[in-house]
Amino acid sequence: MKKVAVIGAGISGLTIANHLNKIAKVTVFEKSAGYGGRLATRYASPFTFDHGAQYFKATTSEFKSFLKPLIAKGIVKVWKACFHEIKESKVYKKYQWNNENPHYVGVPNMNSVGSYLAKNLDIHLNTTIKAIDRMTDSKIWQLTDNKGKNFQNFDWVIVAIPANQASQLLPSNIVFYQSLASCRMQSCFSLMLGFDNPLLLNFDAAYVDDPIISWVSLNHTKPNRSTAYSILINSTNNWADSHSGYDKNYLLTTLCKRFEIIFNCNTDHAIHRDIHFWRYANTSRKNSPLLLVDYDFQLASCGDWCFHGRVESAFLVAKNLAANIHSHL
Repeated sequence: MKKVAVIGAGISGLTIANHLNKIAKVTVFEKSAGYGGRLATRYASPFTFDHGAQYFKATTSEFKSFLKPLIAKGIVKVWKACFHEIKESKVYKKYQWNNENPHYVGVPNMNSVGSYLAKNLDIHLNTTIKAIDRMTDSKIWQLTDNKGKNFQNFDWVIVAIPANQASQLLPSNIVFYQSLASCRMQSCFSLMLGFDNPLLLNFDAAYVDDPIISWVSLNHTKPNRSTAYSILINSTNNWADSHSGYDKNYLLTTLCKRFEIIFNCNTDHAIHRDIHFWRYANTSRKNSPLLLVDYDFQLASCGDWCFHGRVESAFLVAKNLAANIHSHL
């Protein structure tokens, strides 16, 4: 049986690992302490924040089929949010999300999806792979982590991490390197606020047409969440890109003040404040999904950035890559 290493336990990495695990011995390496990538949850008792992807949709039959058992098991549910679109402090569109055009979330938290996909896999958490090298006089691959530990004898290595990081890890002479290196990703700040007493907001989720803030959601309104009043605020990608090196307190203050201006409220009484920087949060939509595989080197890469920065894209590109590698194992 061939051995496959998958670097990254986000949705793409977990998807391709599950598909190939049926015909190969697959080992997954993840730098963080959990699964799911940007399907992420931050805990700050009594508050919880889905501080990565806010929801996901299913537009293809493939992704709908994938979600069906997760919905049946209660791991995924529809978020029936009261949704507003806001510009210059005014609501210019509002409607109720429903089952006809479902917006899905993980339950009881967004990272539940990653945990479910990881349950039958061999995964090394808290393991940052720093090098991929050929073993001596061989086409077999060796991985080395940031502590100098080696993981050997892999026939294939699949790198399912952001394009910028993948381009630093993979050799520059693979056939898809230029496609990888030219992929630009944008960043995002996620501000998390927890309150003893609720603010007077009349929505559950809001798209904001603003140069600084792009999204606001009341995390406690999602199904099966803690009832503690928690607000998640996302910056725009452009603002995050231009403020990536700024002081944390400045970023917290600036985003809070902007939120207060837009929604005519006060955040001074928040009992929890934190901010997370997603260096690689989004990418522009491509005309068609990238298939990044070198059959001679037996190296490949995938992620939502291969098509569109969405959960469904992460799944689809990984499933397609798995199908292409399948016959070579």
